[in-house]
Amino acid sequence: MTLLATWVGVDNSKFGYRPSAIYITTDSQFSTSIKETFSEGRKTFAMLKHPDIFGYCGDVLFPTIVIGQLIDEADRGLLFKSNCSVEEKASIVFEAIKNAISVYPPSWTAGSFVIVYCTRDVEKVFHCYRISWRTRTEAVIEKLPLPDRSGLVTVEGYRHKEAKQRFESEYNVSKNNNHGTSRTVYHWFTETLEGNTAYQIGKVPQIVALYRNGPARAIGIISNNERFISGRKVTSIENLNFVEWRNELFERYDAVKLKLLEAAQRQPR
Repeated sequence: MTLLATWVGVDNSKFGYRPSAIYITTDSQFSTSIKETFSEGRKTFAMLKHPDIFGYCGDVLFPTIVIGQLIDEADRGLLFKSNCSVEEKASIVFEAIKNAISVYPPSWTAGSFVIVYCTRDVEKVFHCYRISWRTRTEAVIEKLPLPDRSGLVTVEGYRHKEAKQRFESEYNVSKNNNHGTSRTVYHWFTETLEGNTAYQIGKVPQIVALYRNGPARAIGIISNNERFISGRKVTSIENLNFVEWRNELFERYDAVKLKLLEAAQRQPR
């Protein structure tokens, strides 16, 4: 299983309150019904040349295969037209997933999955889609509304209703010091992982992001003074600061010196 959350960070620009970033985060654990686990599973994906990100929960094999293929096609200029609209992109992604699952052996799946797909249009507006499938049904796509303040877009996967209720009752309240900020969601997510005792969910998160400018980003995670990206522990020290890094408080981090960046703003609990 997987716990997945998507959220937006909203700022007040000359256009009023608008999302300045959208994120997908998951845990990094794969598990089986006999409690075998692998703690460095990849569940989030970011295109290198386009403003498109993905995350999934449920079955792990099919989404990993098809999302990887879509990203390879797109980054080689084979998936989207140069002037492709957001609606056209979402349709292309959905049709590819629907066609692939129609010929995929059902017995190879865990029975269901949810794929969250986020993109950005030429006006620098974000869009988020939820693609779901369950055995003996067709895949379904729906566009998700984005909040006008920093906060959750969707929570999916393992005990998602319970996790979301905890966010609303303990984090998304005025008495919380970080209420109404993007970091509130990340604090809730990491603390949910830390407090979890079920074997299905891992402790280390992974994140992909879209900002108003530039292609998608896979964000590096600092956890217990160790570096991770896309769920995998990073052992090399080459080019570390070519990547954006965040710690468990969502503070911007120097992955070489393992300390806050000099210009980083501290983010209290």
